[in-house]
Amino acid sequence: MRLSFLCAWRLAVREEINKKTGFAVQSDWNVRAFEVRYDYREMLHNATFCLVPRGRRLGSFRFLEALQAACVPVMLSNGWELPFSEVIDWKQAAVIGDERLLLQIPSTIRSIHQDKILALRQQTQFLWEAYFSSVEKIVLTTLEIIQDRIFKHISRNSLIWNKHPGGLFVLPQYSSYLGDFPYYYANLGLKPLPTFTAVIHAVTPLVSQSQPVLKLLVAVAKSQYCAQIIVLWNCDKPLPAKHRWPATSVPVIVIEGESK
Repeated sequence: MRLSFLCAWRLAVREEINKKTGFAVQSDWNVRAFEVRYDYREMLHNATFCLVPRGRRLGSFRFLEALQAACVPVMLSNGWELPFSEVIDWKQAAVIGDERLLLQIPSTIRSIHQDKILALRQQTQFLWEAYFSSVEKIVLTTLEIIQDRIFKHISRNSLIWNKHPGGLFVLPQYSSYLGDFPYYYANLGLKPLPTFTAVIHAVTPLVSQSQPVLKLLVAVAKSQYCAQIIVLWNCDKPLPAKHRWPATSVPVIVIEGESK
């Protein structure tokens, strides 16, 4: 288990870490020489935990660096409201420490089981990729949280925001029941049904008019495991007339694309 920490020591909490740990730091310490001897990025990606004390402001850019590197952040910034804490459960991805109890941090970290450490690191990667890896995702996450505040009756719950694939990929307008989303079956203790939804995508060029598509539709509908068929019609030829669509034992939903 490795711990990574690189910072300026002029700030109060960082000076306190210096005193508590006995780390010898000279006033003329050469940061450039350190960077030549040790590659910061390599240290960060090889570390298991990363200390994230408060910076010149309440927050710290080290926090996002730690998330990106799958290094579990050890937060030392009392009073800092972590990003998107309204929907994200940061206890699943970070260790929340107390600036006043610095000496307890090493024992706290050592007491974390390896399985828990793996879960923490996996969650840092999920949160980074889902909400923080680009400006676009940060903005979209902000807008979706605001939307959930306004439309509380269809807002996403904590499980949606904190489990793969994340809140940006689950539309509450589709369904408010988590059982309608297959990727939550394990969390809900559900088993997937032995049926499938067939999607037929008709695109240009479509030869011999629409006969191949209709024949395929009939063939798929004969399967005892087919629950429904969705036809995405995105080609230059117009949709067949209603009377030309074959009768099937399963529902058939036809969606006509706007762009050809």
